[in-house]
Amino acid sequence: MNRRHLMSGLASSVLMSSFPIGAAEQVSIDSRYERPSKDSDEGSLWGYMDHEEDKLKKSPFLIRDSQFKNYLSSIACKLGGAHCPDIRVYPLMVPFFNANMAPNGMMQIWSGLMLRVDNEAQLAGVLGHEIGHYLARHSIQHLRDAKSRSGLGFVTGLFGAVGAIASLGLAAGGFAYSRENETAADEIGISLLSKAGYDPNEFANVWENLQIEIKASTEGENSGFQQLFSTHPLPKDRQDNLRRIALLSPGSVKNEELWQDNISPYLRIWLKDEVKRNKFESSLALFNRLVQREKNKSEYLFSRGEVYRLRNKGDDFQFAINDYKAAVLAGNEPAEVHKGLGLIYKSKGDKDLAKASFLTFLAKEPQASDSLLIKSYIEELES
Repeated sequence: MNRRHLMSGLASSVLMSSFPIGAAEQVSIDSRYERPSKDSDEGSLWGYMDHEEDKLKKSPFLIRDSQFKNYLSSIACKLGGAHCPDIRVYPLMVPFFNANMAPNGMMQIWSGLMLRVDNEAQLAGVLGHEIGHYLARHSIQHLRDAKSRSGLGFVTGLFGAVGAIASLGLAAGGFAYSRENETAADEIGISLLSKAGYDPNEFANVWENLQIEIKASTEGENSGFQQLFSTHPLPKDRQDNLRRIALLSPGSVKNEELWQDNISPYLRIWLKDEVKRNKFESSLALFNRLVQREKNKSEYLFSRGEVYRLRNKGDDFQFAINDYKAAVLAGNEPAEVHKGLGLIYKSKGDKDLAKASFLTFLAKEPQASDSLLIKSYIEELES
């Protein structure tokens, strides 16, 4: 089947229960998969993933808020249709851009991904892509290949033992589909996205935004992204392909405000985790985009200021001061804004401003874990 016929089929699939993704395989979206027999090859892989899912349920990285999990599950169900009862969504506090779905229906969504999407439609695009892998049974074939290479334990660990993952590059290298699989999952995902009423252009926006971070990254920082796309379509190619398919697909729902409201309780810790990655250039590229949002603006300004303060190159201290002050003007700033100001003023030898900033921090956060340290700084400044 050539690409033109494939795209035409996908454009009309919003009205169909199944659609072709290749010459020899058919994907059904209106019937659930039966659990394979335990003594079959596929059944043993499902059993392995069930075991990994049990481990995942005990992970300290798991977000256990039932309301938030139900919200994410509702998005997956809009996309999965009849497969909804078999999709179990697990949001995780992992500051990298990633989501995946196991052949038994276990889906992970990492906080680094949720931080980066601007609205519900963008997340739905990524989830639709993962559900596309599931519907096309790509993960079964991949796990079989891994098993033949004696790599099954490592690959399945990416689903269950998320705490062992040290970097995005490691994750990408361990669970990388072929480019053909990735392109097919993109196309299925766009079809599911459109059928659910979401704006299909938003999925392309995800990759457009990611390119901004990739281009900003230094060579060392970029290594993880390079591994991620060594077997994936490159972001620009992927974005262009998604744009072409989106032109053939209806849908307009974005749900930006609803998305921002639902992530608000977790935003501060996700931003702190991003700062802690110490990937200054890519984080600045991300925060330069996020500060354009009106909701939670002070949080984004503070986070960008933290990156400038920690990088401390050239005029970074002044850039940090500017962001901290802008966060205060935006209102509802994190108390740590004033600690950041105090640290910079202290390093610059401006004792009065440093002391005033530290005192403001302690007034706003008297039970801070580092309050004794800050008090020692104040005593030092007074001496």
